[in-house]
Amino acid sequence: MKLLIKLDNKYAEIFNVFFRKSRLRSVIGKMLLFDHMQALIPSGINFHSHFTYFEDGNYHFSIKYFDTVERLYVDRKTYHNQISTHKNTGPDFRKENEVSYERRDKVPNDLLDMFMRGEPSKPWTEGSLYHIFSGFSMHSDGDYETKFEWDDRIEPNAEDLVINYKDYKDHTINFNVVLYNEGHPNGAVNADHTFPHYQEKTIEKNGMVIKFSMSTTFNPSEKT
Repeated sequence: MKLLIKLDNKYAEIFNVFFRKSRLRSVIGKMLLFDHMQALIPSGINFHSHFTYFEDGNYHFSIKYFDTVERLYVDRKTYHNQISTHKNTGPDFRKENEVSYERRDKVPNDLLDMFMRGEPSKPWTEGSLYHIFSGFSMHSDGDYETKFEWDDRIEPNAEDLVINYKDYKDHTINFNVVLYNEGHPNGAVNADHTFPHYQEKTIEKNGMVIKFSMSTTFNPSEKT
């Protein structure tokens, strides 16, 4: 399932999240990071985040980018207590093209090490689960239009959430991705929490739900 921004006949992918079953069930996803990471990684470009959450609680968050100084692709994985860094000559991170690999403990005062909380994630079966993978906000009259990776070859599926960029000019738009047990009380939007605009799409598998949502916040001119 994807969350897409539409502009005329082009689309840009914000989130792509799906269930996968191998030995263990897992949720795998990726999110566009724009250039927000360049203050912390000045030599990096083409930032994306990736995350994997296995049903046994094993979870990591990954920042992938191209290092313009070393001319290598970097995959920097953050676990609850450690950081692993893979450097590769190719964007697909094939083992035979790996240049270096490092694994170390987190450094408490390193901002890059703090992208995840410091305790393990809990297994899906261990009580009620409501996990927020990621979210961000943007103002539609900013310069985001030039930062999206627009592609006229993307073809949305019925399960995708598609947001028309032009429909929300002069709005602050909020995006979220969550995983929860079917029937969890936080899975439904509270009727008392009214947004000017709200859309969502969900997929369910074996009692677990992934939900994409988009909401806008009130602008002063819209308040009554």
